[in-house]
Amino acid sequence: MTKNTKFKKKINFDPGELVDKLSILHIKEIKLSKSKTNFSKGISNILKDLNKYFKKKLNVKLINYIIILSQINLYIWDLRDEINKEKKIDKKKLKLSHQLNAIRNIAKNKISNVLLDQKNKNFTIRTNIDLEDLKNWNFSVLDE
Repeated sequence: MTKNTKFKKKINFDPGELVDKLSILHIKEIKLSKSKTNFSKGISNILKDLNKYFKKKLNVKLINYIIILSQINLYIWDLRDEINKEKKIDKKKLKLSHQLNAIRNIAKNKISNVLLDQKNKNFTIRTNIDLEDLKNWNFSVLDE
């Protein structure tokens, strides 16, 4: 998927970022059902772009990373909904949201590593991967 900026420059997204965007669009499609039709075109475009990566590379490890990313995105979405509904900012929830974003970035990096050819690893590695003192969120497959 490419994104046009106001300068007409196209930005190419790596596969991890595309899967992340797809996951979020599906969450929006469910959570913001009144705007469902607004998301279908974006989903369709991302699926077209992802198809070129997935043709020969689908395996159980990749499926696992995608499921983890989708679950984390949904959890973060729900957590931020809770934070936004509260009158006072809950610092623990805010910190957890930040920590879970690190898991999200690890999963996106893993997806891109699997889907991009060894020679062509020109993607932006997400650097916020510090879990800090996050407990009870053990995705051992992400440690591989």
